[in-house]
Amino acid sequence: MAEMVERAWPASNFRLVIVDGRAYVDRHKMAPQTSDVFTLWGILQLLRRYPGKLPDLDLMFSVTDRPIIKSEDYNATTPPPLFQYCGEDDTVNIVFPNWSFWGWYKIYVEGIGWSVSEKYILACNSVALLVKSRYYDFFSRGLMPMHHYWPINDQGDKCRSIKFAVEWGNSHEQEAQDIGKAGSNFIREDLKMDHVYDYMFHVLSEYAKLLRYKPTIPERALEICSETLSCSKVGVHKMFMMESMVKGPTDVSPCNMPPPYDALAFQALLERKANAISQVELWEKKYWENQTKNN
Repeated sequence: MAEMVERAWPASNFRLVIVDGRAYVDRHKMAPQTSDVFTLWGILQLLRRYPGKLPDLDLMFSVTDRPIIKSEDYNATTPPPLFQYCGEDDTVNIVFPNWSFWGWYKIYVEGIGWSVSEKYILACNSVALLVKSRYYDFFSRGLMPMHHYWPINDQGDKCRSIKFAVEWGNSHEQEAQDIGKAGSNFIREDLKMDHVYDYMFHVLSEYAKLLRYKPTIPERALEICSETLSCSKVGVHKMFMMESMVKGPTDVSPCNMPPPYDALAFQALLERKANAISQVELWEKKYWENQTKNN
C-alpha cells in the first residue's frame, strides 16, 4: 500500500503525513500562489479542532485545477490515491475542499480548469447562472438546478441562453429571488465551517482506514503547526490565518455520516436534476420560437 501511495508522487505537489496527531509535510513541487499553504492550514485547524481523533495517515496532494488520475489509464492496475480539489466523471482522485473558503445576476463559466469562484457566486444572494460544468468539487453535486441555481445550456449559443434566463427572471421576480436565496443559504448553512471540517475529518479518516501500513515520517518532511505556518506570513494572509485559527478543541464530536444513497434513490436524484434542466431547455426553445414568430 505504501508503494501505491508513492506512485502518486510525480503528480502531487506535497506529501502530508500525520503521526500521533502531528503533521509533517514534504513539499516537492512548486504550487501556484498559496494554495498549498492554505490547504495545509485547514488541515492543521482540523487537528486543533479534533485533537487525538484523526488517525495516522500518509497522502499525496495536488493543488492543480484539473483532475489527473483518469480511470482509463488504470484498467490493469489500481490507480494511486491522489487528493485534489476537483474531479470529473471519468477520474478517480479524492476530492478535498479548497480551504480558501470564505447585484442581481451572477454568471459562472468554467475555463480550462476547475474554478474556486463558484461558491462565492452562489453566496451573493442573487440568481447564479451556471453553465454545465465539466468538473465537480466536494459540494457541487449537491446543488439542484432550478432550486439553487439557473442552468445555462452548454451547447449552442450561451448568450441566447443567458438572455432568456434574464428575461425569465425579470418576469418571474419572486421565483428568481427564491433561487438566489436558496443558493446563498446552501453556501451559508450547508457549507458552514463546522460542516466543512466534518467533511475533511471523515474523508481523511476513511482514507486512513484503507492504509495497510503504519505511516512514518519521511526523511525530507518538516513538522508544521499553526504557529510556524502563520509566523512567516504578513498582510492579508497573516490576518486571514489569525482570524480563522481554531482556538482550541471543540466540545462537539464530528457529525455521524449518513448512509450512502441506494441505487434507486441515487437514480431518482439524477433524474430530478435532468428533468429540471430539460424543463429549462424546453422553456428556452419555446421562448425563441415565439420571438421568431413575433418578428
